[in-house]
Amino acid sequence: MDIQKDLRRRRPQMESYDQKLEQRAAKHEFLSDRNNVTTCRSPGHKLEAVWKSEMQHKRQMEFHRRRQFVQAATPQADEKESNKETKVTMRTNRQRVPLIHRQSLISAEELGITWPDVHSIRKEALCREDSLKQKLSLLQHTTSTILLSQDNVWKICCKEDKMKGKTGALESQLKICGQRLSRDGTKMLLLQSEQQRQEVEEMAVAALQRVTDQTNKAQDRAHSLEMALQTAQVQSSQWRERYEEERIKCTQMRKSLVQNIDNINLLQSQLEGVIGQEATLKSQLLQHQHTEAELHLNISLLEHNLHTCRTQDTWRQQQEDTKKQQEIVKGRQQDSIETLLSLVYPAVSIPGSHGGSHFDVVIGRYPHKKETAVRPLPSTTRTHRKVSL
Repeated sequence: MDIQKDLRRRRPQMESYDQKLEQRAAKHEFLSDRNNVTTCRSPGHKLEAVWKSEMQHKRQMEFHRRRQFVQAATPQADEKESNKETKVTMRTNRQRVPLIHRQSLISAEELGITWPDVHSIRKEALCREDSLKQKLSLLQHTTSTILLSQDNVWKICCKEDKMKGKTGALESQLKICGQRLSRDGTKMLLLQSEQQRQEVEEMAVAALQRVTDQTNKAQDRAHSLEMALQTAQVQSSQWRERYEEERIKCTQMRKSLVQNIDNINLLQSQLEGVIGQEATLKSQLLQHQHTEAELHLNISLLEHNLHTCRTQDTWRQQQEDTKKQQEIVKGRQQDSIETLLSLVYPAVSIPGSHGGSHFDVVIGRYPHKKETAVRPLPSTTRTHRKVSL
């Protein structure tokens, strides 16, 4: 029991085949050491042993009979075998070997265990099944043939009986006719039969003549057909040659067509590339034209700006020139006025360093009398004008 518990504990850990085999061998050794207590090793009864031996003998006989091994078995030997008593040997308790020293018990052959050859038994069963199937098919075929032959035999027997009855009736009628007819009647019948035979022979000769004519015509037709066949064969050979030539030409044309298609595809791809380049060039040209138009616009704008700048410069220059001329005129006018004032008012000193005069002082003092101060000197103004000129 301890060994069984130990084996049950160790069972989940065992995974390899060798370990399982060792476990099985140890278990078998453990069971072989026990007494014959189980039902499978019970000694049994005498009648049961006799019945088993008889059944085994019957099986062996059936086996040999099926394989056509006929053995002459005497009834005395059968009686002796039936009267034999089975001897049951009780195993004594053997000394148990510990589990550690049973590692070498691996193979079943070393233990003396003979396993039945399942493959041979299966093969034997298949052979028996095939032979039984063949025998069954043969039996079915033979039964069907026997039934058919039996039916045919019955039909033939019935026909034979009918024919026998008919032949008997005809024989009786013939006897009656022979008794009734005289010699002259028999002669007339013989003459009629001879005439019929001659007519039949003539008809057969005519038929043979017709058949010979038909055979001759058929031979002529066959000869003409042979000639036509020969001409047809020659024509067929010519047509075959032409077909081969045309086939070669067709293959060449196909090759050339494939090459042309490849060339067309290449040209088409090149054309697509050229079209793409043309489209890119057109887009670049449009971009250049657009940039050129923008540059022309910029140039025109710059020219307009330059023209405006030049006009502005000229206008400014003119303004500056006019200002300078006006300043010069003003200066001259002031000089003339100062000279006139110096002439008119000589006692008055003229202070100031840059253009200031007594006239300015007078004007500053009397601004509302500017015109009155200038009016009483027409001659001076005229002289000033003359001097300025």
